[in-house]
Amino acid sequence: MPLPVVTLTARGVDRVTVVDQGPLPLTGGSTSHAPGLVFQVSPSKTMTQFATYTVDKFSGLDLDGAWCFKKVGGLEVATTAERLADLRRRHGWLTAWGVESTLVDPDECVRLHALLDRDRVLGGLHTPTDGLAKAARAVVALARRAEARGARFLGSTRIVSWRQASSKPQATTSVRRCAWFRTRKSSSHTSPATSRRRDRTSWQT
Repeated sequence: MPLPVVTLTARGVDRVTVVDQGPLPLTGGSTSHAPGLVFQVSPSKTMTQFATYTVDKFSGLDLDGAWCFKKVGGLEVATTAERLADLRRRHGWLTAWGVESTLVDPDECVRLHALLDRDRVLGGLHTPTDGLAKAARAVVALARRAEARGARFLGSTRIVSWRQASSKPQATTSVRRCAWFRTRKSSSHTSPATSRRRDRTSWQT
């Protein structure tokens, strides 16, 4: 979510507002608990470029000194001749898409990952720039960078109306911020009571 905002603000667009009815910058979606394994090999050049962009972008981030991406390297191994042929094909994709990779023998596979059974491995494909991304850290770091350039993030905010001011991208937006609570009156009777805090905000974009 913050990545396009960071890109816009880096290009000089400082009037950017991000609105979400969930909390920001972490909404509780898949980013918050993604495993973060980044492998760049793909038969699709576009998908490889997306992964490479993630590696390059996240490698330059940290959150209060904590890393957002660690290049631990990726290793795919083959235990059958068919799989070994497939790894050669995958190596060809990476070479064509401009990503560094190496076909390695069983001894090198074991050196890279000591838990492998040398007698079962026929070979492997090593991509040294693959790694582990801490997605939640990266989101917070990107949001901070965007805010420093003038962007605003409005979490726990629901859009209730939108007015287009003209054919140009200028509009007035009204939003309502809500907090919901459920209370129990007594042990014998349950009544869902709702308390709501409303703040209406309008701004020009």
